Parts: sequence; structure tokens; C-alpha cells
Amino acid sequence: MGFGYNPSYFKDEEPYIYGNNDLREPQIQGYFHVYEHFIVKKKTSHAIIILPTGVGKTGLMGLLPYNICSGRVLIIAPQIVIKDTVIDALNPELSDNFWLKRKVFERPKSLPSLVEFESNKTTVEVLEAANLVVMNVQKLQNRLGSSPLKFLPSDFFDMIIIDEAHHSTARTWVEAIQHFSGAKIVKVTGTPIRTDKKEIAGDLVYIYKLSQAMANEYVKSLENLTYIPGELYLTIDKDPSKTYTVDQIYKMNLKDEDWVSRSVAYSKECSEKVVDKSIELLEKKLERGNNVPHKIIATACSIDHAEQIKDLYVSKGYPTTIIHSNLTDELKEQAILDLLEIHYLMLNS
Repeated sequence: MGFGYNPSYFKDEEPYIYGNNDLREPQIQGYFHVYEHFIVKKKTSHAIIILPTGVGKTGLMGLLPYNICSGRVLIIAPQIVIKDTVIDALNPELSDNFWLKRKVFERPKSLPSLVEFESNKTTVEVLEAANLVVMNVQKLQNRLGSSPLKFLPSDFFDMIIIDEAHHSTARTWVEAIQHFSGAKIVKVTGTPIRTDKKEIAGDLVYIYKLSQAMANEYVKSLENLTYIPGELYLTIDKDPSKTYTVDQIYKMNLKDEDWVSRSVAYSKECSEKVVDKSIELLEKKLERGNNVPHKIIATACSIDHAEQIKDLYVSKGYPTTIIHSNLTDELKEQAILDLLEIHYLMLNS
């Protein structure tokens, strides 16, 4: 074991949860429903929590291990930006980390040790010393020689928390869950319905509705707009000469989500129509003159698709930046600075 590692840390420490007015309602309720699932009812099925974005999901993940977990915890994030957000919020070396900020603990020495898994840069000895390990799901892929599935024993983690769990039927998630087969699995998502209609495996233990979040002013009023520009066509393997409908893709038995995210991108014509519609909606919001610097957040199918979308926005006079997993730390930091500069310019325009 690593120096100083306490395998019963999550059982020994006494976090201030019940009655803590600095915590949000869904954080407290979500925690106790998971506690009831694993400890009171002694269930071994996966626990599913549905929370809308912005109500304190990362904080809930920071609470879940206490009095439930009997060893180490693995938090799996679906992309690098979310992973960095989790680490920033739960970093015990920062004075404004979630546990201290929300008065879950009063003293820094009560906090868990946290490690970010960075492939070959992270040794087994470092992982053995951690209470919490956070990693991007791509680092788990079995095809990688540095994957923890290659060298960590099946009982290394007692709890696995999967962020954005509507991706949890994809091959990489499934392989990780199968490898650490004895771990308690908690799946957190704001989107319980997958586009391919597959069900998320497990028991729904808690749902916090968007209407509740809005009533408690955790999130602002939101609009859900659906826009499909005629028939939706896809291209495969960067070949724009052939297009397919979604149904055709599924009939070819290419349903694995990892494959789709790597290999399929919306055709340029379709992307441009979506970009134009998003700009139209943005302009309508800006015309209201409420001094809110509204921005567009676009999610792409791949890095190549993201570059295509960026070029479309830039060509229409909208400054755009990209953040993705292949960027170096320096380029990621510059991308964030670019976003802040765009925000500043909008506020002062």
C-alpha cells in the first residue's frame, strides 16, 4: 500500500451532511437514497441518480463514498473538460474545495487524497495511496497498454461513480464495470434517455426534476428546442461522397457508441443548417437587451467535426474556440482564456 493510505477512510470520517444548510437539497437527498440502496437494503445493483445540470452534481459525487464505500473510489468522466471540473471542485489542496466550502468538513486534514490518472505518468504506487481516483473514460480503453484494466486488480475500487451515465452502455464503460466487478456502481446523469433507446442498467434511486431546480433557483429558466433540418444525413470515415441516415447506420449493426463518436460526423450541409438556426436563436435573445451575454455551446461528434463547426461559426462572424481531449494543457488553458475574452467583449460591446 502507498504511504499513509487508510483503507477505511470513508468509514472513519464523519462528514456533516444531514442538517447542513450549506448543501443543496438534491445533494443531501441523493446521498441518502444511495446510502439506503447499498447499506440499508444491501442491494448490489447499480444505483442511478438523475440530476439536471447545475444543481450540484460534483458535490454529490464528493459525498457519496462516505459511510457507503469500504475502500477506494473511481470517478469516471466522459470528457476532459468535465474531468477537469470535477478535479477543480474536489481538489483537497485548494482552500475553496467542495468539502470545506460547504462545511462538510472543517479541517483540511479530514479530506481524502485525490489522484488524477494520467496514463503512464501515474504509477501504481500513486494510485495505491489515493482515496479518490479521477480519470477520463478514454484512459480506460482496453486497447491501450496504459489502461488501468491491464494492471489493477479487480478489487482495487470499492465504488465507481460514472458521470454522464447515459453513455454507460458503451463498450469502454462496460469493460471497466466488468473488470471491477465487485464495486458499487453509481451512475449520475441529467439525460436518462439515450439516442439509441438503450436502457441504463440499474435501479433508479433518486430523481430531481428540472422544475424543482428552477423553483429553488439552482438553475435559470431553460428552453428545450428541437431542430432537425429535414432529413438527417451522416458521413462515415471522413468520406463526404457517401451519406447515410441514422436508420441505415443502425441497420449496418454499427451501434457501438464509441465507434459512432470516433467515426461519424454530421454532413457539412446539415451542420451549417444547425449553426444558422443556433445563430438565429442567439440573435433573438440578444435583441431583448437584458445585458445577459448569451453564448452558444456546440457539442460535436468528433474533433474533426468540431473543427468543421468552428469554421462555420467563424465564417459567419462569430468568434469560436474549441476544447477537446487532444489539446495540450497549454492549449486548453489558452482556449479557456479565449472564452473569457469573448465573454468580456460581449459584456462591453
